[in-house]
Amino acid sequence: MDESPYNEMTKDELNPRPGNCDGLVIVKTNQLIWDLISPFAQTCDKKMQNIERSVVKTTVLLSKTVNKVANTDNVTNEFSEVIDECNDDLALLGHTNRQINLARRDLIKYELNNKYTHMCAQLTTLYQLSLQR
Repeated sequence: MDESPYNEMTKDELNPRPGNCDGLVIVKTNQLIWDLISPFAQTCDKKMQNIERSVVKTTVLLSKTVNKVANTDNVTNEFSEVIDECNDDLALLGHTNRQINLARRDLIKYELNNKYTHMCAQLTTLYQLSLQR
């Protein structure tokens, strides 16, 4: 896919996330941490954020499609099976997004001074580190 159609599809205005999917966001790196890591790590993290954007937007579009099918008046057994399969796909996309974020955290962790590595500990949730740049 060329960049132009991709950029159109991933615009939040055209494809906003459903209201009941608060966690379906691209995790931003904390500005304090961002300023501490090398330009190479920033570039790598930005590339991984772009991958995450594709996963999140795919999840948004698929969840909207599932919702449309589920809300039709003629939901048959066949549609019900398709909805179940799509829900499995959504679960896998969610797991993929989590793996991307854990990889991003591991990449950043090795860039930080020892006194800041606790911010990338396993117990620190990804959303606690989230901050708009």
